[in-house]
Amino acid sequence: MQALVDFLSFRAFLSPAVLMGFYYLGAVVMPVAAWLFALWLRRRFVALQRAEAQGKALLLQLTRARERWLIGALFGAMFLMMEIFWRMLFEYLIGFIRALQVIIAQGGIA
Repeated sequence: MQALVDFLSFRAFLSPAVLMGFYYLGAVVMPVAAWLFALWLRRRFVALQRAEAQGKALLLQLTRARERWLIGALFGAMFLMMEIFWRMLFEYLIGFIRALQVIIAQGGIA
């Protein structure tokens, strides 16, 4: 019963485990889910298929192979930076919660 009271009064935190779950949800599941959703949209709506085909044809017509490779490399670098930022955000949040737990354990916050 005391554990429930501590949890409801914010003296005990659930968040480090929950934050780790949300980290993996955002780092792994969301990119895969977004890709699958894009595939589903492409199959579901014919207008999107036509727009994609026209855009791809235009891109191939207006750019050289080196430029297309550069666009792909930039996309990969941006995706990597997004993943690193996501990781740093959650490291900060988990570190903050752990520091708060230490302060509470030492009797610093009533």
